[in-house]
Formats: sequence, C-alpha cells, structure tokens
Amino acid sequence: AHGIPTVAIYSTADVKSAHVSLADEAVCIGPPASSESYLDIDKVCRAIEETGAEGVHPGYGFLSENARFAERVEAMEVNEGPHGGPTGVETNEEKKKEKKKEKEKQKQRQLGKLPPRRNTPTTRSSSSSSNNNSDDGGGRRRRRIRI
Repeated sequence: AHGIPTVAIYSTADVKSAHVSLADEAVCIGPPASSESYLDIDKVCRAIEETGAEGVHPGYGFLSENARFAERVEAMEVNEGPHGGPTGVETNEEKKKEKKKEKEKQKQRQLGKLPPRRNTPTTRSSSSSSNNNSDDGGGRRRRRIRI
C-alpha cells in the first residue's frame, strides 16, 4: 500500500485469505488455533525479524491492545500503529477500566445506593419514541428526556 511493501502473517487456516493474497510477502505462523499462531508473541516477532519489517499494524483484537507485545515491538525498534506503542496501549487499558468503573457507579446510582451526580441533568430513556439517536443507544429507537 502506498508504495510500501507489505507482509502478512497467517495461520494455516487462513492461507487463502484476502490479506495473504494481497500482501507482497506472507509468513505462516502456525496452526488454526489463535493461541498457537496470532496470539503467540514469539512467533509474530520472529516473522517481523525474518522479513525485516520496519512497521507493524497489530490489527484489531488479538495483540492490538497487548502491552507486552507493544513493548517487544518497541524493543525491536519497529514502528507500531495505530496504538503508538506500550504507552498508547496502557492508555487504552486505563480508559476501559475507567469506563467500567463509571458504569458500575451509574448502576449504583440507579439502584439508589449512590447520590445522583451534581450539576448534570438527569437523563431517562423512553422506548416509545420513534427517534433513532445513535448517541444514546444506537438502533434502539430511544431519545433522551432531560428533567
């Protein structure tokens, strides 16, 4: 892409996948089980070394948010995107933790175990509305009612 030679890694189950056929070079990293291929950091790093790759796109899922993988790639002096190395991954992991904490607090507020937030309007959902607002539940046809 963009004049940059590409290398794809794949498991034996994915030998005929589009990403393999579209790449300039492809490296098989193991059997179909993801734990023995795509999630095996040593095998992925070996493929990076063997091909002399200068950059890695970790994909989505698998090792894309694995700080240990990001640290290994950084130690190999290979550029990693789109998360930007271990710091970016840790930031993503922290965001997930904070979202989980906030959801738990909201649940506790709804059950009356915590006082409502101050200086913010109360929001309720109405499933009888025909509005489809993606910012408050996607295709669930709900709208916000501020009280």
